[in-house]
Parts: sequence; C-alpha cells; structure tokens
Amino acid sequence: MSYKKTLLSSELSLSPLLLNVDVMTCWLVNMAALESAKATTPMSFDADGYVVSSYLSILAMLMDREEDVRELRRRGAITNIFSDEQTLAIFKCFGLHLRMGYNYMDILQAMDHYMRHRPLRIAIYKFFFYNNKTIAAVLPSLGLSSAS
Repeated sequence: MSYKKTLLSSELSLSPLLLNVDVMTCWLVNMAALESAKATTPMSFDADGYVVSSYLSILAMLMDREEDVRELRRRGAITNIFSDEQTLAIFKCFGLHLRMGYNYMDILQAMDHYMRHRPLRIAIYKFFFYNNKTIAAVLPSLGLSSAS
C-alpha cells in the first residue's frame, strides 16, 4: 500500500485482495486480531505493526456504496465470490472495529495534503471542464480571424 504524488496527479496503490471463501475473511479478521494482540510491544512511530488493519481500513474507507465495490473490482483491487452487497457489509464491519494504524494515517495525511495544496490546479481543471464547449467553439474562430 502506497501513495505517490506526481506533478499533475496522485495515485493510491493497493495490493489486490482475494476473498474466495469465508475462510479468507476469517483469516483477515484473525490477522488483524493478532496485530492488536502484539501491539503491547513497543514499536517506532513510523511502524506501529498495524499493517493489515491499515490496509483493511483504507479499503473500507473507499467503499460507501455497491458501485464503489464494483469500481474496486474493475480496477483489480478486490477479487471475490461475494455479491457487492456482501462485500460492502464485510468491509463496513471491518471498518468499525479495526485500529487505524500509522500506514492508514500516513496515507490519509498525504491525500489531505495533496487536496489542500492543489487549489490552483483544481481551479484550472474546473474552468476547462465546465467551459470546454465554449472553449471548443471560440478557438476555431480565433484561428480563422488571425489567418485573414
């Protein structure tokens, strides 16, 4: 799981998750529980040991509707035999009970920083997005008037 910023965009990369049977879901719950049980040992600030919990929390954060589940499937982030409704219910349940570790907080902070420090790029994009028909109509007329 990583978050990369480029000049014009950003990208959240997630390892694909395969949920093929109820056993895999149980394993994920057990791995998250094991992380919580091991949390009593001291760790550094940037590696708190909640890797599985952070990963599942990010996935749960990305899912609010069944359409979100379909989009994650289309992009290859999730592969499973469950329906969209069941998958959404599983991750919403995960999201309620998992500790949000350092990785989760780090990615959220990077995403927030990206959104807060890109107002000019967003304003320019909005201008072109909402006025693209007008721009497309005006540009050819500007080209014709300068040719005469």
